[in-house]
Amino acid sequence: MFGQCLVFVVLSTLRLTLVNDDPSHNQFRGHILKNNGKYEIVTSLFDSYKETDSKMDNILATGFWNQNYNITGWSVLEIKTSENQTNIDQVYAAGLLEGQFTRELTGMQWQNTINEICFNRTDFCGKLKKFFLIQLNWIYTQIDSHPNDDYWHQINLLLVQLNGLIDGNQNMSRGPRK
Repeated sequence: MFGQCLVFVVLSTLRLTLVNDDPSHNQFRGHILKNNGKYEIVTSLFDSYKETDSKMDNILATGFWNQNYNITGWSVLEIKTSENQTNIDQVYAAGLLEGQFTRELTGMQWQNTINEICFNRTDFCGKLKKFFLIQLNWIYTQIDSHPNDDYWHQINLLLVQLNGLIDGNQNMSRGPRK
C-alpha cells in the first residue's frame, strides 16, 4: 500500500513539473537586428514579446520557438528571414536565432550524448579535432577557389548558418566569418 502511494505521489509531482498549465511559459518569440554592422539578439517569453515592424530595414530574421518537448516529445521552431537582406545576413541571422532559442535543448543533448567522449581520451580527441580542422580548412579553400560556383556558394552559406547557430548557442553574435 505504501509503495503504491509513493509511486502515485512521485508520478503526480512529475506530471505537475512537466505539464505547465500556461503554455506561454514554453513559447518564445524573437528577432535579429543589424545596426551599424553589429547583430543584436532580441528574445523573450511569448506573452511579453514586443512585436516589431517586420518591414524595418534592420530586421534580418524573426522567429517562434515552442519548447513542448516535455509534454509532446516535440519542439516547434519557425524562423523567417527578410528577403531584402543579403544571403549571408539571412543565413547567419537564422542560425543565430535558432542557436539562441535551442540553447537549453542543445546543452541537454550534449550532456546526454557527447560530453563523456573525450573524458580521459585527450590523445584521441586531439587527433579527431585536428582531422576535422583539416577537413574544414579544405572546404574553405574550395570556397575561396570557386567564388562563382553555385555549389560552393551554398556550402559557404551552410557554414555561415552553422557559425550563427554556434554564436546563438553561446549567447554572442560575432557576425559571419570563416
